[in-house]
Amino acid sequence: MALTRQQEATDWLLDLIANEQRHAADAHEALCRTAPSAATLDRLKQLGRPCI
Repeated sequence: MALTRQQEATDWLLDLIANEQRHAADAHEALCRTAPSAATLDRLKQLGRPCI
């Protein structure tokens, strides 16, 4: 993800996961591989999809 748009990209991926879109599993994997922030990790836990 480009650093200048990282938050927008993270929000978009979280939205895919939250709405159980077709690529939710790929979005989850992408987020978990990017050394996500504490806020992103918390949001993933809230969605029931924590990084393992």
